[in-house]
Amino acid sequence: MEHWMEPKEEGDFVTEYMFKLINRLKRCQEVAINKMEEMQVKRKTWYDKNAVKREFKDGDLVLVLATSRANKLAVQWIGPGTILNKISETNYLVEIPGRRETSQIYHTLLDNC
Repeated sequence: MEHWMEPKEEGDFVTEYMFKLINRLKRCQEVAINKMEEMQVKRKTWYDKNAVKREFKDGDLVLVLATSRANKLAVQWIGPGTILNKISETNYLVEIPGRRETSQIYHTLLDNC
């Protein structure tokens, strides 16, 4: 008797299909994770090659690149502001005269005056 004519329980077919599907999905996930890690390394290398490290000291005068909440593409330089404190490697506490907030934390979207 040929293979396709043999009676087969439907439960076996469904179980076999599910195991194959789960294995395929796991392989796809592994490929996606490997590709993502590879691209992260590539992007970091490119960024580090072109990045300019900026260091400011307390009391330095800086301009702050400010975005508008209404239109994120509309940016302008505001200031000059004064560096009050270095919070972390890339964040600074800046005081800008004429602003509602007396001081605000900024990521290094700053430039020397």
